[in-house]
Amino acid sequence: MSDDRILKDVIPPPVEALEENVLFPEGPDSAPDWKALMNHFEIQGKISRSHCVTIIRRARIILENEPNVLHLQEPLNVVGDIHGQFYDLLKILNLGNCPSTHAYLFLGDYVDRGSFGVEVVLLLYAIKINYPETFNLIRGNHESRQLTSFFNFKTECKVKFDLEVYEEFLSSFHALPIAAIVNNRYLLVHGGISPNFKRLQQLDNINRKQDPPSEGLLCDILWADPYTDTNESNPCGTINRLKLFKSTEKVTKYAPNKLRCCSWTFGIDATRKFLKENGLLCIIRAHEAQFEGYKMHYNDLETGFPKVITIFSAPNYCDIYKNKAAILHLNNSTMSIHQFASSPHPYHLPNFMDIFTWSIPFISEKVLEMLDILLIGPAEHDNINDVVLPSDLQEYIWGSIPQRSLIISTRGDAMRAKIQSVARLMIMFKALRMRNEMMLSLGACAPASHIPVQELIQQQNNDIAESFINAQAIDSVNERRPQDIDDIS
Repeated sequence: MSDDRILKDVIPPPVEALEENVLFPEGPDSAPDWKALMNHFEIQGKISRSHCVTIIRRARIILENEPNVLHLQEPLNVVGDIHGQFYDLLKILNLGNCPSTHAYLFLGDYVDRGSFGVEVVLLLYAIKINYPETFNLIRGNHESRQLTSFFNFKTECKVKFDLEVYEEFLSSFHALPIAAIVNNRYLLVHGGISPNFKRLQQLDNINRKQDPPSEGLLCDILWADPYTDTNESNPCGTINRLKLFKSTEKVTKYAPNKLRCCSWTFGIDATRKFLKENGLLCIIRAHEAQFEGYKMHYNDLETGFPKVITIFSAPNYCDIYKNKAAILHLNNSTMSIHQFASSPHPYHLPNFMDIFTWSIPFISEKVLEMLDILLIGPAEHDNINDVVLPSDLQEYIWGSIPQRSLIISTRGDAMRAKIQSVARLMIMFKALRMRNEMMLSLGACAPASHIPVQELIQQQNNDIAESFINAQAIDSVNERRPQDIDDIS
């Protein structure tokens, strides 16, 4: 097979799905061999639909039996957003050491944006089945029907399996715990806190087995953000893009989260009060891309320790952010941060489009250009009498046809109508071609069908460079919570 490939050094993906005796070496009712699954996915291998559903259901049973709030102990590796970046997950597992000997806590957002959300979740679930006590997962805002429909995970499931498998994934997402407390000192959630959140005990009363509502405590712990000074320079030397979306008035307590179009922004005073009343030292969360992969918020002047830490574990997010990623290691009351860069990954067209569908606007535009040339040539001579023909040929063409002038006029009108139709088609296919080109340049920031690409095109045309801050500006439309829920199918 490799002899027919243009790049012969690139190994072709396996044709067959992973065999059952390899995935479940100790029998169909045993725990899956997560290392075999990981290695198979790494070379773009697939598994059967039945095995996929088996892994999801076994993981869901374990997750359903866990409380809303996990109580964990150090040592512990804390991982932020992954967003379908499977090949970066492999680096995380290597950096944090083998899950058989080291404990992990993932803070959610396993799917959407990247092209390998299915592989990410299946591998995490397979490891969870093997090490249910030490390998822990909590929920992010993207583990919901609303966002997976709005972004690309639903489409990914349809392409790789079917919508029934998608429903199985959603059912398992509803079973994910929503928070963790480590050493009774650290609160770990995906988003943050809000005026609705006074005491830790409130988390125990949340019905987590639902899609997060647009307001309330479940929404807030998944969507809230710490206040960011809009005049603050970030590591790449430009003013924070949140200035475009947030009030210039400093937030010390709580303010509506304008960037997300839901939930709250929480300030230093609100954070200090919450930590004191609940006997905590720090909030560790994910949810926001960071240039260095992490950010310390609200440093305590007395202890020098931050009150909020953001961890983001998806390097070169959406293939355009060019950010580093990080994981956090807690051990013996000390904290260390391990940064890493992105790993190469197989290429996918945006939104899992196939090459034929993607190329149709390009081909159609060229065909219409040729047709336009053919039509415009004779159309320049509206009066056919201007064309000098030999007398015998004129007699042959027109001699036996009555109402010659009427026919000439009718043909001219028909020709003009054809030219106008071709022109309209050219405009349409040019727009489609520009959209496809834009989607390539935007990488995983390319909009789903629900997001108007015109807004992104306009922003990119305003000298948008490929830098972290400008990528955030381009992607800001994707950071807010979708408002038109009825439009999501």
